[in-house]
Amino acid sequence: INFDLPEVVGEAPSILGVTHIGGDTFKSIPAADAIFMKWVLTTWTDDEYKLIMENCYKALPARGKLIACKPVLLDDSNESQRTRALLEGDIFVMTIYRAKGKHRTEQEFKQLGFSAGFLHLRLYRVLDY
Repeated sequence: INFDLPEVVGEAPSILGVTHIGGDTFKSIPAADAIFMKWVLTTWTDDEYKLIMENCYKALPARGKLIACKPVLLDDSNESQRTRALLEGDIFVMTIYRAKGKHRTEQEFKQLGFSAGFLHLRLYRVLDY
């Protein structure tokens, strides 16, 4: 399933084995064994983020997986190239998309996940710079 805004999936090309479904993540998300999101949650406030996560939780079976590919800020910001790049990303998000979004720390991700019902969270670092 490719789930996105109706106007986005309305323009999506046909792909064998993929069903395009238009909708609103703030209302409901189609049932699935796994949900993959990349860069989706950065533009939302904590309350909006939590609502999307709650809808993901409702859409998943008992052992379903939510896979969110996201940049994670270090708990202690520093002058590293990684921290600077993520904070510059925050500026991009705030100016281009909306002023309410932000990158989050691992602890912030965990708190939002727990509050949405995800009690077994695992974070994996896939890129270290």
